[in-house]
Amino acid sequence: MKKLIKKTSLIKFTKILIFVSVLRQNIIKAEDNAFNYGGKLKEEMFYAKNSNLLNNDNKTDKIWYMQHTLDFDLSRAQGKEKYGYDALQFKLNVRNKARWGNPLSVARTTRANIKINDYVTQDHQHFIAKLIFWVREVYLRFSINALLNSEAESKHYITLGAFPFQLGRGIALGDAFAANPGILGFYSEDAIDQYAFGAQLSGDLIADKLVYDAYIGILSNNGTSFRETSNKIRAQYLEQCDFRSGRLDPYRGPIEVNYVVAGRLKWKIFDSPILGKLEVEPYAMYNRDPEQRVEYNADANSKLGTSGMAVEWYGGRFEGGFDTAFNFGRQQVVSLDRNQVNLINDEGIATYVYTHVLDGEPNNKNSKKAKQTSKVKSVVNTSSQNISDNGKQISTDPLLYNANDRFREGYKNKYRGWMVVADAGYWFVPGVFQGAVTAGVASGDQNPNN
Repeated sequence: MKKLIKKTSLIKFTKILIFVSVLRQNIIKAEDNAFNYGGKLKEEMFYAKNSNLLNNDNKTDKIWYMQHTLDFDLSRAQGKEKYGYDALQFKLNVRNKARWGNPLSVARTTRANIKINDYVTQDHQHFIAKLIFWVREVYLRFSINALLNSEAESKHYITLGAFPFQLGRGIALGDAFAANPGILGFYSEDAIDQYAFGAQLSGDLIADKLVYDAYIGILSNNGTSFRETSNKIRAQYLEQCDFRSGRLDPYRGPIEVNYVVAGRLKWKIFDSPILGKLEVEPYAMYNRDPEQRVEYNADANSKLGTSGMAVEWYGGRFEGGFDTAFNFGRQQVVSLDRNQVNLINDEGIATYVYTHVLDGEPNNKNSKKAKQTSKVKSVVNTSSQNISDNGKQISTDPLLYNANDRFREGYKNKYRGWMVVADAGYWFVPGVFQGAVTAGVASGDQNPNN
């Protein structure tokens, strides 16, 4: 058994941020005939000033805390004696993490709503105030060559589970599925608290020269139970909606999965003592998200494609490279009825009111949100619901009007973004001290959904 203790101190000062990190890291590694196992404990202290509002005019913009990150690793590899390489690999990483003195920082639930009659409450969540362990990474990797008893020089593998995968520098597609980056200016691989589940096919096209990776990851799946597939998430879609009528078919339905498909090639163009080493990585990805939020849950869907290339060069003490990518695709925002039911305090009485149906003309400042009664509900539900009905009268008895912005017309946003990031570095003391510079530029525009 070996024990390695490493101490590092880092102090960074800027005009808008003071960042202090004191790190004590204990790494224990052990190996026996069956498994490799190890652990790592990282203890940190942070103090930040002006990290939120970026000025000195707010005295409360200061935070201080201490936290720890505890990881345990368990791995196993088999097949080297028989095949000459690891034909089967298994890895498990579990984590415990918390900010000292704040039990609410351990873990929190996903956001959920409560429905009271026709009123749906705002999102809320709860906290797990006990120290717990969770699975950060777990996967099984096996050789196709060994499975087929092939002796080909090129090796091919399949990986299944939750594991890191990224394209290029991780800008177009990174491996941070569940991340907690902390305060401004701080980020490390340890900030990733969980990797996405997926599958990867990888191998050699030319041994030690050209390798490939094909990856599919599941980012979210809302069709794992009858409760999810029968949830009426599209009840506010208009009948003339581009791809589904919410009033006739409000249910989510099966196989509504947010997934990403990606592929890359890693080509080692040359590797020599004189020229150094040059590696090129062209890549492409596609992401389909069927339930995005613009104003309401699942009121938009997205199809995003990205193609790009990363280049890395290493030559003695110098190294550098760049990553560039281009987006294409579209976001479709559906035609929508914004009207919902809200719960208000009307002179001490809990009262249900509509958000976009009024008891008078919409331009009359004395008009109020209509109260939901059985009669009003029947009229509203059977009334015409089209974009052209904005601001129009619904009925005279009872007197009801649509708000001017009750119905939203659907539209599409096209993805046309691009980015370039380049960096270069020089090792003044190889492996100890390096100076580096990074520059980047990206396209941008105002939020088209504002």
